[in-house]
Amino acid sequence: MNEKTNPWMLSTAVLIGLIIGFTIGRVIPNISPVDSKNVAANTLNAQNAANPTAAAPTAPAAQQEPQFAEINIDYSTATIGKTTDGNWTLGDKKAKITLEEYSDFQCPYCHSYSATTFPQLYKDYIATGKVYYIYRNFPLSFHPQAQKAAEAAACAGEQNKFWEMHDALFNNQNAWSSQTETYLQTFQGFAQKLGLDMTKFNQCVNNDQFSALIKKDLAAGNKKGITGTPTFLVNGENEIVGAQEYSKFQEALNLKTK
Repeated sequence: MNEKTNPWMLSTAVLIGLIIGFTIGRVIPNISPVDSKNVAANTLNAQNAANPTAAAPTAPAAQQEPQFAEINIDYSTATIGKTTDGNWTLGDKKAKITLEEYSDFQCPYCHSYSATTFPQLYKDYIATGKVYYIYRNFPLSFHPQAQKAAEAAACAGEQNKFWEMHDALFNNQNAWSSQTETYLQTFQGFAQKLGLDMTKFNQCVNNDQFSALIKKDLAAGNKKGITGTPTFLVNGENEIVGAQEYSKFQEALNLKTK
């Protein structure tokens, strides 16, 4: 090796090292089955950085009558009630296990849980009296329709149809979650399909009758350290986060029954 070739080989080695270091140092975000404030902020920042001149979203197309997925849970097989602070419940209040769900009707992971895991949990644990189930609201700030969706469910609850509206909102999430101007009309369509008194329902939603309850749930969740949806508390402890598989719930709940 002569002196003339050393600088060239050294430069080549440095260049290769920089390329390898850059490749290893890149961070690839993990996909997590939970909607959280941090995930939303990071995603939005990344999108803005990649395309800072992106145009504003276009106006939604003319509203079409939403597809209404059929309710597939027979809620008559479990006791329906409310907590002292006004949240809806399912199952035996004296059950050994209390499972609390902090959820957001506009969260796609909450929809996934509601469609795949919740029906089996209802059948095996709630309807059989093993679990007392509480639904609590945690509308995330980057889901602009979530607050009103929660209020619509609570207003349906005034006519003993909370859980049916719960299912309608989740099962038909795609029909309203992207709407900015017409989602309230979509909620009215769900209410009509459920046979609600529309005068009472509209008054309840328009007067923000349950706005304070929803915000109270959100504040309580924040105080408990909850940052994303869905999050589940088993007997008051934060044990399950995200749209986990049914087996994950089985494991946690069976431990409490031993």
